[in-house]
Amino acid sequence: MMFLTLMLLSDPSFAGSDYKMYPGLMCRQTDTSNGGYISYGQFLNTSTSTIEVACPVIRDINTDVSTSYLYVFDNSSSASVTCALYNVRSSTSSYYWTGKFSTSSSGYSSYATKLTTGAMSTTYSTDAHHFWCQIPGSNKGYSGIGWYYVDEA
Repeated sequence: MMFLTLMLLSDPSFAGSDYKMYPGLMCRQTDTSNGGYISYGQFLNTSTSTIEVACPVIRDINTDVSTSYLYVFDNSSSASVTCALYNVRSSTSSYYWTGKFSTSSSGYSSYATKLTTGAMSTTYSTDAHHFWCQIPGSNKGYSGIGWYYVDEA
């Protein structure tokens, strides 16, 4: 066991990374319409209308986001799942929002599609991150978020 630990510590791909993979069930619907549903760890839109969701990111070290992406299901033939990684900074009187790396799926697919949102600079230790997504409704099956990933490095 000690040999494996030493190998992992000496591997440069593990140095400085703080990667986390989150299940889609951590996302929460932010609008008042009906449609959000949790199934097998995924967040799905069961309605025929577009809904908006926010997906939290745990920020436990004071560093930039080096990589971020989501795996989404897009069963809509007329709209795409659209997501962006946001940075939020609060002060004593207001909030500052910085949206980065908006990305969309490319239409109907019965398989999970990877949406890469990329890296993001973090300026202050009080900054918080989250994904904001619009999930289209569908008559052909549910669209939603399977899981998402963030690496602070």
